[in-house]
Amino acid sequence: MVKRTPVRDERGQILILTALSMTVLLGMAVLSIDASFMYDKRNRLSAAADAAAKSAAAEYLGGNTSTPNLLVFAKKATESFALDPGGTTNVQLWSPPATGPFVGHAGYVEVQVSEVTSTFFGRVIGWASLTPTARAVAGASKSANCLVVLGSSADALSVGNNTTLSLMGCDVADGGGLDLKPNAEIDADLVSVTDGPCYGVANCFPNSPAPSDPLLNLPPPSPAPPYSCTMPVSVSADVTITTANVNAYYCGMEINNAIVTFDPGVYYIAGPITALNGGSNVTINGTGVMFYLAPGGSFNLGVSNFVTLNLSAPTTGTYRGILFYQARGNTAPASLSKNGNAGSLTLSGAMYFPDASLEMKNNNGLTNDCALIVVKSLDINNNTGLSNACTGYGGSPIQTVSVAE
Repeated sequence: MVKRTPVRDERGQILILTALSMTVLLGMAVLSIDASFMYDKRNRLSAAADAAAKSAAAEYLGGNTSTPNLLVFAKKATESFALDPGGTTNVQLWSPPATGPFVGHAGYVEVQVSEVTSTFFGRVIGWASLTPTARAVAGASKSANCLVVLGSSADALSVGNNTTLSLMGCDVADGGGLDLKPNAEIDADLVSVTDGPCYGVANCFPNSPAPSDPLLNLPPPSPAPPYSCTMPVSVSADVTITTANVNAYYCGMEINNAIVTFDPGVYYIAGPITALNGGSNVTINGTGVMFYLAPGGSFNLGVSNFVTLNLSAPTTGTYRGILFYQARGNTAPASLSKNGNAGSLTLSGAMYFPDASLEMKNNNGLTNDCALIVVKSLDINNNTGLSNACTGYGGSPIQTVSVAE
C-alpha cells in the first residue's frame, strides 16, 4: 500500500477554516448582543405605544378630540417608560387611524413610537444605528355590565319570587350581597358578588372586588337653573312640557289622571314626581329626554295602579343614552314600578341612582334596549330583560378604553 503525502497547498487548511469559522461565530455572537438589545428596546416601545394610545383615546372619549392635544397626552404617557418624547423618541399620532382595520374609525387613535438607537457592534458591518418601532391603536368599547350595584348591604341586589332577571349579553356587578327569593333566576354572562354566596346562579363568582361607579365622571347639568323650590305642582289635565317652561315644574309634580308629555331635552327636577293616589291614571311620554333629579328631586310612581311610561334617552350630546340621573348624594328612593297590572313601562336608556335604592316591581315584563342600571341597591320583582347594545345611541353610554391592535 502506498502512503499518500499531502501536497504543499493543502497544508494548514484545517487551521484556516477553523479561524474563519471562529470569526463568523464570534461575529454572530457579538451581533446577537445588538439584536437582543434592539428586541428589548422594541418591547419597551411597544408598551409605551399601548399606554400612549390608551391615554389619547381616553382623552378623546372625554371630549378632547383635537389631534395636537391628544399628541400631548400620548407623549406624556411614554415618559413613564424612560423615553424622551421631547428628544430622541419620536411619537406620532393619527386620529382617526391612518392604517389597519380601524382606518377612518372615529373615536380610535393610532400611535407610533420609535427611537434611533446606536448599536454596539453593528457598526462593524455598517449598522451604526437601528430604529426599532412600535405601533398601537386604542379606542372606546362598551362596558360589559348592564347592572352595577354599589351598596354593600347583605340584600343589595334582591330578586323577587318567580322573577327572571335576564341580561342579554352583559354582566352583573354586585358590591353587596345577593338575595334570591324562591324560584328567582339571574341569566347573565357573568355575575360577580362581593359579599356572600351565589345561591346556584350560573357563571357567578363570590368574593369579587366591589365595583366602582362607571358614571363617576359624568358631570351634572350646568349651570343649575335659577329657580327656587316650594312645592310640587298638581297636574290633573294633559300637558306638554318643554325645556322653556320646565321652570313651572321644577319643584316636581303630583300627577292624577293625566298624560304628561316631555319634548326632547334635559330636565332639571328638584322635587318629587309622584302619582296622587292608588287609583290615579298616569302616563308619561318623552323621546330624547334626560331627567336630572337634583337634591330634593325623586321619581316614584309606584303607588299608582295605572302607570304607563314611554321614555327614551337623548341620542346625542353629553347625556347620550342617559334616561335618569339622580344627583350624587341624593338618597331619595326611586321607583320604576306600578301598584297593579294596568299600564306598561317602556324605557330606553341608562338609569343612574348611585346613592339611592331603586324599586322595579309589577311591570309585567320591562325591557330596555340600552340599559345600564347603576344603583346603591335594587329590589326587582318582575321579569325583566336588559341589554346594553344601545344600537339607537351609537353604543353604550358607558365606554371603556382598550387597545384594539
